[in-house]
Amino acid sequence: MGKVRSAVRTGKNILGKINPHYDMCLEQVDEIYNNSSHKIDAIFSAFCFGYAQGLKAAKAARRKEIAL
Repeated sequence: MGKVRSAVRTGKNILGKINPHYDMCLEQVDEIYNNSSHKIDAIFSAFCFGYAQGLKAAKAARRKEIAL
């Protein structure tokens, strides 16, 4: 896996390109914020949520490939 040079730049570059089915809504942001005791905890929770959404998207893409 290649090194990500800037996490902030990577995040900004993906804005507007996220499939709405796998995006994060304001309610989910609020849930993470309200259930986090520290900024690091919120960042970690957001990462885990994003990773899970990515897995869901990859699984859907594989199902779509198999259907073709």
